[in-house]
Amino acid sequence: MADHGVESTLPSLGTQLRVAREAKGSSIADVVQVIRFSAHQIEALERDDYGSLPGATSVRGLVRNYAKFLKLDPLPLLALIEPAVPVPEADVRPPTNM
Repeated sequence: MADHGVESTLPSLGTQLRVAREAKGSSIADVVQVIRFSAHQIEALERDDYGSLPGATSVRGLVRNYAKFLKLDPLPLLALIEPAVPVPEADVRPPTNM
């Protein structure tokens, strides 16, 4: 048996969100009505398919809103996606018209 280091035994972000939604008795349509993201985006998030979502900032906002809907703490959930969806570095430059 190969040792791959310390691996998380927690379910993925998408799995946690789906399980919490189902435990609450909510459908994807219920989530869409409340948080105003598309069903496609909710489904992609629950599949951990971040590549089909529009950018890191949008993914992080979606996770925050979905967590709030499910009454979950968003911080540990956001930490789960950090390797796949890193926070973009701000590109701050001085104005060029001065």
